[in-house]
Amino acid sequence: MADQTDAEDTASDTTTEPEGSLTPDGNMNLVDDYGSSNKSGKQFITMTTKKGNYFNLIIDRDDSGNETVHFLN
Repeated sequence: MADQTDAEDTASDTTTEPEGSLTPDGNMNLVDDYGSSNKSGKQFITMTTKKGNYFNLIIDRDDSGNETVHFLN
């Protein structure tokens, strides 16, 4: 029978969280992130490149959980 310390060690080994960002550094920077990132509503994201070009990402979520994504340059 395992003691309490062994059980805690096992639990901590299986619940690791990633460190840092999910993607490597790239050519774009986040300017704005406005709106709802929840179940419904619109989310407006503005990004800029290193050369100064702006791009907009619009995520439109309806009440049913469907998403429509628009990428504008």
